Amino acid sequence: HGRVVTRSVDQLHPYPCLVRLGIVPSVSDLSTAMRRRDHGIDQPLTITRGGCILAGYTQWSLARKRGETTLPCLLLDLDEADSLLWIIQNNKRSSCFNDFNLVQLALMSEPRLRARARSNQQAGGRMKGSIDLPEADRVDVRSAIAAIAGVSERTVSKVKKLLKEGVPELLEALRDEEVKIDRAFGWLGTPQRQRAQLKNLRMCRGLMKEIDSLLRRHRSPAPSISGREPLDMVSERKAAVVVATVNRPGKAMFVTPELLQELES
Repeated sequence: HGRVVTRSVDQLHPYPCLVRLGIVPSVSDLSTAMRRRDHGIDQPLTITRGGCILAGYTQWSLARKRGETTLPCLLLDLDEADSLLWIIQNNKRSSCFNDFNLVQLALMSEPRLRARARSNQQAGGRMKGSIDLPEADRVDVRSAIAAIAGVSERTVSKVKKLLKEGVPELLEALRDEEVKIDRAFGWLGTPQRQRAQLKNLRMCRGLMKEIDSLLRRHRSPAPSISGREPLDMVSERKAAVVVATVNRPGKAMFVTPELLQELES
């Protein structure tokens, strides 16, 4: 529970770990916030006592761009640890909080969870002076992190390895959900291999986008029935186009006779 207050835009600031991890709203998020503001359906920001924004980053960014001076806010009495948990639990459906970003945030609770596990072990007489956690307790900590992020323990392990061995370009693609965790994990190896795999993925997606654009340009519109597309048009748009790379110099696109015929029809 909290209370509604009015705060100066300049008194508010994003949660530091979100900025550090690069978890920021996209252009589409700002556009959505603008439409909501124009229709008068905005909600108050959620903040801490120190003016740290827990929810409503896009609204705050939009207010700054528009030169607004104050914003209504819901003030919550939370410490730093509880603020982090609140952000994770209340932003899981946000577009910029994908599984990779959620695990990154949940991993920030790892030192606190490990300290609590050590305290419990010492109280039970299991540590005997050791500073390392037994394997069973490391698994318990990983399980707690997975529960916080709402993912599997295997996903937590993959994200930790990606953060340790992934090149900056791959980590950025993961934060933007350009590539999924499982696929990126399979690319781990030398930095050259990771960059090459990411480059190939982007190139293939660019080709698919270009091919789809060409197909749409050459398709003749068919009459609709009661405002709905005929089934043959729907199935045509779902048709798959296989894209493969050819090891040769220069920039070129090769198409099959069937695809060429469809483009020319």
